[in-house]
Amino acid sequence: MRLIAGLLISQISFTILLMVRPYKLRSDFQLASLSQVCLIFLFVCALVISQWGTISQYTNIEIAQAILGIASEDEVANIMLALTVSVVFMLLVLGAFQAYLIRKERRLEDKYSTCTMNPPIFAWQLESTYAAFLSHYKAECAADARFLHDSLRKMLRCPIYLDSSTLSDL
Repeated sequence: MRLIAGLLISQISFTILLMVRPYKLRSDFQLASLSQVCLIFLFVCALVISQWGTISQYTNIEIAQAILGIASEDEVANIMLALTVSVVFMLLVLGAFQAYLIRKERRLEDKYSTCTMNPPIFAWQLESTYAAFLSHYKAECAADARFLHDSLRKMLRCPIYLDSSTLSDL
């Protein structure tokens, strides 16, 4: 009875997880869904092991094998163990992928937060971000142009180049 209650609760929580989608990152949602499906599968396997024990206790093993389609409790236990190992492996893979994404984002932030910039190039790819050019006409606007330059570079995370010979980027 406890196994059935656990199975129902895990199915209800999985349904709620699918309806609400509480995570911002897609990988977090995928990990939570995978974990919930594995929990449901573990409860189903525990129910099969329980039924195997009950049927084989009152009848012979051949009848239990014909009814449930498994030869022993060890087969189900091995499947449960393989599932647990696969969930841990997926957890490690998703953790490594998220660490890679965080490292890549920090590298981009570090690249565009420094004062020295790469010179402009003209072989831009379709997936790349494009540079923005600021223009100012008076010498008094140089401080404003530098402020806009720094602000846009930090917000857009792409190189921003000024078009005045008195400023330092060109």
